[in-house]
Amino acid sequence: MSWPLFFSFSFFFATAVISSLFSDNVSLSLWYVVRWILFFYLIYLVLPYNLIKDKRILKNILIWFAISSVVVAVSGVISLYSQDWQNDFVRIKPLGIAGVYPTGDNQNLLAEVLIAGIFFALALKYWFQTERQKRLINLLIIFLSIILIGTFSRAAWIALAIQILIYFSYKKELFRKALLPAFLVILLLTPIYYYMFRLQSQYSIGVSSTENRLLLTQISWRAFTDKPWFGQGSGNFVSLVADNIRFRAKYGDPIDSHGVWQKILAENGLAGVLTFALFSFNIFYLFYKALKHRSNEFDLLLPLVIGSLGIYLFEFFNTSYYKGKLWL
Repeated sequence: MSWPLFFSFSFFFATAVISSLFSDNVSLSLWYVVRWILFFYLIYLVLPYNLIKDKRILKNILIWFAISSVVVAVSGVISLYSQDWQNDFVRIKPLGIAGVYPTGDNQNLLAEVLIAGIFFALALKYWFQTERQKRLINLLIIFLSIILIGTFSRAAWIALAIQILIYFSYKKELFRKALLPAFLVILLLTPIYYYMFRLQSQYSIGVSSTENRLLLTQISWRAFTDKPWFGQGSGNFVSLVADNIRFRAKYGDPIDSHGVWQKILAENGLAGVLTFALFSFNIFYLFYKALKHRSNEFDLLLPLVIGSLGIYLFEFFNTSYYKGKLWL
């Protein structure tokens, strides 16, 4: 059995344990470290690393991921029929069935699937190489991209833009061919940009989201200055937010879904930020080595790396923490 990134993860895990020992709730904090951080590593890194042993398994996983992406995207389109087009800000959302939301009730949860699914679908061209198959994959990618843009998720838009830039930085010849079509697409999407601007500046949902992030950052910084080295203890950020009267008055009870860096800074201090940065760096370094030294599989690895990187970027800009379910 292999243990990917064991040493760099161990540094972060050890930091989380130490910070828990300085917590006001040692037992609960230690349980949080085991339940979430260790579980994250075992299930979303160790398990897939040991299960995906050959290209056949990888191909089947990518096919099912693409199918899942289509199902999620179609459900998002159907959700448009149940929205109030006159009074609400209309966007692609998860579909609710009798009050139950299989993929969650937030557009970011839908975008999480698509941000990886777009480039994982592109990776399928490694196996499906006839002109007809490539056209079908291209249509699938375009469809998923349109749905992703339609979620109006800021984190998803930023992540997708960076993904595209990275992809074309490696595919310069393809970029030159796609330059004119890309310009026309950007021009056609101008009304969408205006719609996004209205969401962020005029609708309460957009303004409130920005103010929420700023307030969470302020809470995190105060917690960090109180205990700068090892923080307040893993799992305690939600309690810090709950103790903030301003937050509770405006947003209600907090949930454990906050920006990754704010949470680590508050819970694990400077040591946590540095060790998590080391862990992240090692992931990116593995990506870099794979692209540099396995040129015969470059067309497969590039979209896989960018799809995986997209999820990391999405969670970096999104208000969530240890959302590793898509790493598989």
